[in-house]
Amino acid sequence: MHPARALRLASLDGYRRIEHAFDRPFGAALNPWRNLGALGFMLFWLLAVSGIYLYAVLDTSAAVMQALHALYAPMAGAAP
Repeated sequence: MHPARALRLASLDGYRRIEHAFDRPFGAALNPWRNLGALGFMLFWLLAVSGIYLYAVLDTSAAVMQALHALYAPMAGAAP
């Protein structure tokens, strides 16, 4: 057997052992290891939608950025 294939099968076997170990406390339906793909997909869209919302709602014009720099300059010890 090719070493890369052996490594892949061994890691897959370890992943399945972890997955089955989580079946005991959570049950098969609520096992977080079995739902990693769905959780990742949901969190990706949550991050994308919130980023689009913040980009659309927050004003990032040059005037706002200059005001923010003027506001935080005294805290950093620099002149505005």
